[in-house]
Amino acid sequence: MGIRSLFKPTLAHMAGSLVTGVILAIGHHLFYRHLAGTRPPDAVYAAFGRSSGLTGQQLNLAVGSAFAFLVKAFLGMGISLAHDQATWRTIKARPMPSAFIDGAFAAKTSLFDLLNLHLWKRSVSTMLLAVVYWLLPLTVFFPPATLTVQFAASPSSSLRRVPRLDFTSTNYANLLLQSVNIDDVVSQSALTEDYYYSNAQFAVQAAVAASLTESQILPVASPALNATWMLAFPAPALSCSLVGADLYVRIAENIVEFLEYTKCAASYGYLCWTPDAGANGSLPFDSQTNYTLRSSALGPVDSEDGAALSLFVAVLPGMEYNPDALGCIASVEEAEDTLVDSVTISQQVANATIAQCKLYNASYTANFTYVEGSQAVDLSINDSYYNPVSWLYGLSSTTMFEDEASNGTFLPGTYNTTIMETFSYQAVMEAFNEMLLGGIAIVNGLQFEVDAIYQAVNTNVVSTGLMNTKEMAFLNNFNFSEAKGQSLTAATLPTTSWNGLSVTPVQNHTLPIVDALEEMFRNATISLMNSYLLQPNYSSPYAPPETNVTITPYYNRYVYSQSILWLSYGIGIILSLLAVVSGILCIWSNQGTYTTQFSTFLRVAKGVSLSTPIFMSDTDGKDPTPRYIKDLVVEFPDKYTPVSGNDHDE
Repeated sequence: MGIRSLFKPTLAHMAGSLVTGVILAIGHHLFYRHLAGTRPPDAVYAAFGRSSGLTGQQLNLAVGSAFAFLVKAFLGMGISLAHDQATWRTIKARPMPSAFIDGAFAAKTSLFDLLNLHLWKRSVSTMLLAVVYWLLPLTVFFPPATLTVQFAASPSSSLRRVPRLDFTSTNYANLLLQSVNIDDVVSQSALTEDYYYSNAQFAVQAAVAASLTESQILPVASPALNATWMLAFPAPALSCSLVGADLYVRIAENIVEFLEYTKCAASYGYLCWTPDAGANGSLPFDSQTNYTLRSSALGPVDSEDGAALSLFVAVLPGMEYNPDALGCIASVEEAEDTLVDSVTISQQVANATIAQCKLYNASYTANFTYVEGSQAVDLSINDSYYNPVSWLYGLSSTTMFEDEASNGTFLPGTYNTTIMETFSYQAVMEAFNEMLLGGIAIVNGLQFEVDAIYQAVNTNVVSTGLMNTKEMAFLNNFNFSEAKGQSLTAATLPTTSWNGLSVTPVQNHTLPIVDALEEMFRNATISLMNSYLLQPNYSSPYAPPETNVTITPYYNRYVYSQSILWLSYGIGIILSLLAVVSGILCIWSNQGTYTTQFSTFLRVAKGVSLSTPIFMSDTDGKDPTPRYIKDLVVEFPDKYTPVSGNDHDE
């Protein structure tokens, strides 16, 4: 038979199916590469006239699955045709039992025939092609899954306006304007206007109080759900430390003097005050005013040496409410005008913690990070503090609204930013102090002719994070009903074991009070950005510049793993290629092509020789196949070999 006769439709189908499978695999790759990096479509395609049809995402996945199905179908077609040629070559090579012929052709569709060892013994190559046909679907499981949807970020940076602190504005401090007559000359030209500090603006008080109450930086508005930016700016800061030994002794003695003078009317566990100018201004109780606690929200004021604005905090764990134990006179009637011995009373100041905080100008660096709207602020103060901030009462308008030029002269109509920053810093300090000023004490009501002993809280500190420090822990755990002693009347103190607390406080206070005070002030300062009333006026020439903000939108996008796709398809294509080459060799050996069509079997059956005649009752071809037909040997005429005996395949 000539070469030309070999190139029949079967051969073209084998080669064509292989080439088509490769082209479809390339098409699958190109389709996924086109989608890679893009966002899944939101479109919905109507199905059967209804709007609830396929989404764009579902359609893309369906197309990928269709590609995989077609690749498998065409590659499988080539393997199937090659298996047919190999089977025909095997059964025509020599006489074969009918059971082998049935099993060899059915091995592509019947797992039982594929696992039949008798078939493997007679033709390994034929059964290997059947195995390849069975395994081919495994190579197309993974390609559709190589296109996945992942969460991706696309950061971009631009200059934007973000919440800022602008202490050069008049938003922070209330200023009083007063006209002053110069030299008592009554004339319009002789009048000048002076600006005096009054108090902190309500917005400052609200922001500071909220920050101290929540013990954190208040939420600052972000231009996007996911954004980052960095700010560097000057702002007020507290520097806190424990007082020196000399001042500690003086303050402790002042507290003892207060107890002696008031006959233990109030035993303090917490005290907070601001100093006055003068030698004794750092003491909590003013002996010139019957030992009253200093209540000014700012101090020292009018200090000749320009001392920094300060705050004192004293924590006295020796707080006691039993006057007898403290060595005080039992009642007002017994007290008369005599001061009592201070030996036992001084025990109240034992192990006291006394800290002083001073206001400074500092350089802040704040890194703001927002992830899905959740705020994180990395806050630090660069190097060390700058100059201390002292009290500024007021200034004339000529000083307030003139700024020094480079040649040393003042330019009328300009703005003295340093002065306004000082007023703003004072306002922040005052709002902070107002939350901590006052005291917590056990009061002996008998000294005020009240038949009771009770706890008095004259401060807002209980609503701040300062209560979470280790020095203040004893106040949270103070058991009023278990304190020793009795009242000075016949009525006794409560004897029940309940201390008024339904929840036992957890003993995990580790932050020192000096560190807590500094941190609280920093948080309160940054929290001023929370208020829209305190934002800069960007029409002012002193407004801060815009900030470089990195916005990172997160979105779903397609990610394509082409290496996995080609690894999977590559295995299938190589197996198909080997099968097609094997099929071509079988065609060459067969001197032509064969199919599994009925007409092919009909034509071949005309010339075959059977070792056993088939009964007419079995010519209907119905299942099951009789045993003797399975055992009969089929011999094709072009490979005729005399049969000696029965070559049965059990």
